[in-house]
Amino acid sequence: MGFHLHGVLVLHEAAVALYDRVVPGGGRAAIPLRAAGFPGGWFLPSPHLNPEELTYAPGWREEASEEEWRVRLGIPAALRSGMLVDSEDHCLAALLSLAALSGAMFLWDESFAGHINPEHAATFIDGRFRLAMGQDDLIDNGRLHVHVGAEPVPEAILRCTPTTACSALLDSRFLSRSLYEEQYLPRDGTRGLWQPCSGREDWSRVPAITRPIDAQWFRWFPVLGR
Repeated sequence: MGFHLHGVLVLHEAAVALYDRVVPGGGRAAIPLRAAGFPGGWFLPSPHLNPEELTYAPGWREEASEEEWRVRLGIPAALRSGMLVDSEDHCLAALLSLAALSGAMFLWDESFAGHINPEHAATFIDGRFRLAMGQDDLIDNGRLHVHVGAEPVPEAILRCTPTTACSALLDSRFLSRSLYEEQYLPRDGTRGLWQPCSGREDWSRVPAITRPIDAQWFRWFPVLGR
C-alpha cells in the first residue's frame, strides 16, 4: 500500500484552527499525527484535492501575481526548477506558519511499490520560506534530493530525504528519522474527510494565532482578521 499525501504538516492546534478559517469546516479533515519520540502534529490536506469537500474561503489571500508572492514569502527563484511549485500551496503553508512558532511544512508525495516518488517538501517559519527539498526526476531515477534554502542549514539536514530534512526545521526530533517508516504520517492525507478524527467538532473555539504578528500579514492574508 502506498502513500497519497498533498498538504501541510503543522505541530500546533492553533494552525489547525487557522486552517479551519481558510478552509471553512476543514478542521474536520485534520489527521492527528502521533508516534513514539516525535512531537504531536496534524496533517491538513490541500483543498484543491477535493474541491467538492474542501474549498478556500473567498478572499483568504490578497490578489497578487505569483512573482509578488515569491518576493513576499522569500521564495528563491531557483525553486522554479525541478520542484513542484504552486503559489497557492506555498501561501497556505506560509500562512499557517504564522499561527505558532513551530512553523509549517508543505508536503507532496506519492508512492508506488514501496518507492516514494515524487517527494517534495517546503518549510515556512514566521510566514517566510526557509528550505525546500525535492527529487530531480531527470537524474538517478528521481532519487537525487535537490535543496533550495533561504539561509544556510546544517549539513546533517542536507543529508536527509526531503520530508525528514524540512520537518527537522520544525522540530529537531524529526532529524535523521523517517516519518514514513515510523508510521508518523498517514498513508492517505484525505482520510479525515471520510473518517473525521481531529477530535474537535468546532475549531472556531480554538485561538488561531498564538503570538503577535506584523500588520503586513493582515493585508496580505485578510482571513487573519476574520
